[in-house]
Amino acid sequence: MIERPEAVTLAKQVSKTLTGKRIVRAERENSPHKWVFYNREKTEYETLPIGKRIGKVTSLGSQICIELKPGYFQHLGDGGERFALIAPDEKLPKKYHLLWELEDNVRFTVSVAGWGTAKLHDRKQYNDWLKKEQQRLDPVDPSFTYEAFNAMAETYCEACDKPVKAMLTSESPIAGIGNGYLQDILFRAGLHPRKKVRQIRAAQQKKLHTAIRKVLSEAIEQGGRDSEIGLHGNPGRYVCTMDKRAKDTPCPKCNTPIEKINFMGGSCYVCARCQPFD
Repeated sequence: MIERPEAVTLAKQVSKTLTGKRIVRAERENSPHKWVFYNREKTEYETLPIGKRIGKVTSLGSQICIELKPGYFQHLGDGGERFALIAPDEKLPKKYHLLWELEDNVRFTVSVAGWGTAKLHDRKQYNDWLKKEQQRLDPVDPSFTYEAFNAMAETYCEACDKPVKAMLTSESPIAGIGNGYLQDILFRAGLHPRKKVRQIRAAQQKKLHTAIRKVLSEAIEQGGRDSEIGLHGNPGRYVCTMDKRAKDTPCPKCNTPIEKINFMGGSCYVCARCQPFD
């Protein structure tokens, strides 16, 4: 699943590789998938991009936006997308949900596993989306200070009585953290995913803010997780401390066996000693 580090990595790769190239053919999908979120008819995806040149590529949260000059923006991400660059002599993926053929005959494809966004915005739609998304905190931006994070957490507590996992991942005021990086963040902060936000003490809050910044920054430096594939088919280099591979193995801090729990629709991996639920 694309989270903040993968979105940053993919945006950089697409920008470096495709900026300035013209689209000569487009296809919306070769295999229908009900959990790909489109916003236009199939014919519009296959006609509007033709002749457009790829402009600025940006990332926000777990999303990537590719400018199609002039006048349009391809919005991707927020799920299990795989981006790929296919040479003229290479086979296309068996299933794909967006395809652009570029003027040098290279194909760019997006294949969705699970769910994902593939909305084609005009400028007004793009500006409306951007305005809404910019209301959330970007955890890798310099503006994500402890003061900003703490103020957000206080507001969150006033609005609801939910656990820390919900604050970080489920309709979160913070953009781009999913269940993948959540595990390492909470482990480093010494917090159990079930712990209520209102129960987090000031010292723990500071540790949580630091953990968010460090985990995501390290992952960006390493091109995302080793379970996610970049534009050129290479996995990231960030190896999660707490994921399915950690189950029943000794905690790297205290040697307590790592437990798997199911919570809020996903698996969580915790050390009962380092992340007490009290």
